[in-house]
Amino acid sequence: MIRRRRSWRPLALGLVWAAVGAAPAPAEPPLHPLGPAALSPLRSDGRLVAYEPDGTGSVRVLDASARQVALVPPIENCRWAGIGDGTLLWNCGDQRSPYATGGLTYDLRSHAVTSLPAVPFPKESDVESALWAGIGSRWAQADYSGYHYAATEYVSRSTGEVRDSKRLRDRRLVADLDRPSLWRSLCRPLHAGTVLDDAGIDEEIPGAFAFAAPVGAGLWQRHRGDFALTPQKVLVGTCGHAERAVWRCRRDCSIPVVASQAVAWIDGTTAIVYLADRHRMWCWSDVGGTVALAGRRLFVDRGTHVMTAALPPVRATRQRHTGRSPGCRAAFLP
Repeated sequence: MIRRRRSWRPLALGLVWAAVGAAPAPAEPPLHPLGPAALSPLRSDGRLVAYEPDGTGSVRVLDASARQVALVPPIENCRWAGIGDGTLLWNCGDQRSPYATGGLTYDLRSHAVTSLPAVPFPKESDVESALWAGIGSRWAQADYSGYHYAATEYVSRSTGEVRDSKRLRDRRLVADLDRPSLWRSLCRPLHAGTVLDDAGIDEEIPGAFAFAAPVGAGLWQRHRGDFALTPQKVLVGTCGHAERAVWRCRRDCSIPVVASQAVAWIDGTTAIVYLADRHRMWCWSDVGGTVALAGRRLFVDRGTHVMTAALPPVRATRQRHTGRSPGCRAAFLP
């Protein structure tokens, strides 16, 4: 009788594929120091990152290669507020007042300095703060806050037209300060997640949604009943693919930022990056502060210093499997 030898090749291949599928993502790219920073947030327009390097009010601007583009000296009676479309924004007026009586913009390309009027003051009497908060090539954004009150308005830089943010109740719209019409429709099936309006009556409203085609990201949270809340989750989706939860927050997560198919946010003292094109996640602990993206480069602040890490380039085709680094698995709550 002829006895056939059993082949272990299929089993061996299966074990190899199982090992490959279970393999963790590579370790996080190292963070490199860029120098000191004042206690102010990092701001980015997707291509450039800006922050205050000291407490004097000067503003340092870096590009996606972490090269310094500009170091703008302090402006008397003005507080730096942000960057958008290569333009820096300041609130001006009495530095002890929570109301901006004017503003300034500085175009990093043309070096043109432009004045902004006082922030349009709303009719509500309980407003305690009114400041310029965002700038684009077409619109400037004004934010208002007070006791159980928060609102946003948009002012045309060319005509002075004022629009409120009520249209953002449509979860498929976002405000684009570089767009002549202001409103931008999200590609299907993307839409903003729901969060709690803690400035009002804790109703569920569309949350802030960051979008840089083809990737969108935002936060999600709901009432569980009896005043209990579900944990915050970070949702990420792409054009043609619905959002899905990629992270459950241990604490309050920051609003995600998006650039070049990378998504970044802060959870407590952990900085997290999710690469939508690679379905890969990396985490850096003991960071805190704020996080920003310029192209495929991450910037984080550790209170007194700014750090940066280069991320891998965008893939031409999307990877199919999710991978989390060992650091993420230590921080991640399933």
